[in-house]
Amino acid sequence: MLFQYEEENVVKIKKDVELEFVLAYLERMNPKTRSFCTLSNQDESYVQCAGSKLRMIVEHRGYQGSGFTHYVLGKNTNDLREHSINYSGGIIRLKRNEILSVNDAKIVFQSFYLTQKMPEGYCLRDNTQMFVKSEKDR
Repeated sequence: MLFQYEEENVVKIKKDVELEFVLAYLERMNPKTRSFCTLSNQDESYVQCAGSKLRMIVEHRGYQGSGFTHYVLGKNTNDLREHSINYSGGIIRLKRNEILSVNDAKIVFQSFYLTQKMPEGYCLRDNTQMFVKSEKDR
């Protein structure tokens, strides 16, 4: 697995990363200098998060053949009001139920690391079209 992460506003890369390193990084996240990370496997599928350990967005992209699906993970609640969180790159807009904590991120990253799958108990909002449209515009 490949781990890309922000450390003092610099993107670093760690190949063949150990799960313990990833989980420890998630615990130290803050919205100014350690605000995002991505864990990817050999087929380039990944999980990523941005924000702080108290309020973050967690996403998953999975590749199948020549296409992909991109999801934002959320809690199974009816609170779909628009909200935003901050990270070093600016503001991310999301739904209220998609604001997750470091404990949620650790569950998701561990599941992806061990099984390449998303854990049960989270809803997945498909926002693939946002990326397909922007890639066609290029």
